Amino acid sequence: MPSFDPLFHKVKEEPVLYNGKELFRIDKFPVSNGDTLLVSIEKVNSDCRQGVTIDVTGSVEIDGEIHKKGKGLRVLFWAGDLIKPIKVFTKKDFVHVYNIWEDISYQPSTNEKGETVWKEFCRPTYYWMNGAAMMVEEIETGRRYYCNDGAPDENFDDIVFTVDYKIGIAMAIVEETENATCLRKNSKCLLNNVLLYLLLYVIFYPVQRISK
Repeated sequence: MPSFDPLFHKVKEEPVLYNGKELFRIDKFPVSNGDTLLVSIEKVNSDCRQGVTIDVTGSVEIDGEIHKKGKGLRVLFWAGDLIKPIKVFTKKDFVHVYNIWEDISYQPSTNEKGETVWKEFCRPTYYWMNGAAMMVEEIETGRRYYCNDGAPDENFDDIVFTVDYKIGIAMAIVEETENATCLRKNSKCLLNNVLLYLLLYVIFYPVQRISK
C-alpha cells in the first residue's frame, strides 16, 4: 500500500498525479476578505478521530467573537463536534484546507498485580504524513474533499467533507425567492385588475349603446 511522502517531498503545496488521480496534501481554497465558510463533514470511515483544518493568514469570526493570533491561526473542526461557520478576514485570496486525524499513543505501566499494562498516554494530531492525501472535487457552492489519513491505503474515504459558501448562497436564494413572490403577487394583482375591467366593460358597454 502506498505512502505518498516521496511524491509530495518536493512539491509541498502543489498537487501530484497518482494512478491518473490528482492528489493534494493541502488545498488553496479561494476566498475574499469577509467571506463566510462552512465545513460539512459528510462521511467518516476510520478508527481514528478525523477532522479538518482551515489555516487563515489573518483572523476569523465565530459566533460574533474575533479570533486572532500572530499573523494567522489554525481552525480545527472535528467529526462529531458542533461545527459553526467562520467569517474570514485576510489580505490573501485563499485559505489552506487539509485533513487531520488523531491517534492514541500508549505507554507501558504496572498495575496492582505487578502486571505490565498499556495505558493511554496522549492523543496527538497528525497531518501531511505517510498515506495522507486528498482528492478535490469542485461543487456548485465550493469544494468537496475525499481524504486518506496516515494509514497507507488509497480508499480516500477516511473522511469526506465540503467547504463552501453555503450561508451567503442561502441568503441569496431567500432574497431571490422573496422577490419572486412579490413579483407573483404583483402579477396576480395586475391580472385581477384586467379581469375586473373586462367584466365591467362587458356589463356596461351594452347599456351605453342602448341608451344612445
